[in-house]
Amino acid sequence: MEEAGKRAEGARRKYTVEFKKRVVEATFAPSASVARVALAHKLNTNLVFKWRLRYQRGEFWAITGGPSLVPVKVVDETPAVRAADERLAGHIELRVGRAQLRIQGCVDAQTLQTVVRSLVQ
Repeated sequence: MEEAGKRAEGARRKYTVEFKKRVVEATFAPSASVARVALAHKLNTNLVFKWRLRYQRGEFWAITGGPSLVPVKVVDETPAVRAADERLAGHIELRVGRAQLRIQGCVDAQTLQTVVRSLVQ
């Protein structure tokens, strides 16, 4: 539980992106309730739901400096896939927030670049 700070009567509170991320990520825990998480942080439940939508759209990532490098894991293909047409073999998986994109097969560079740009904006 984190005190967001005192405020003058009628003044709006300002929350850091990191605080919003922590609150939203707490709502994604398996047994979490958005209402309970909001109450624990002295926030309005509707505000937390708005933050969740922005988080899922990737808006919190753009606010903190845009795209960054992420770890990549290279997985050895199975013999059956290798035996198939080499042009069609392949697999790309991207995760941004809670969104996941999986691309299998042959994809031209321009299409892939367009998709990745739209995910990180």
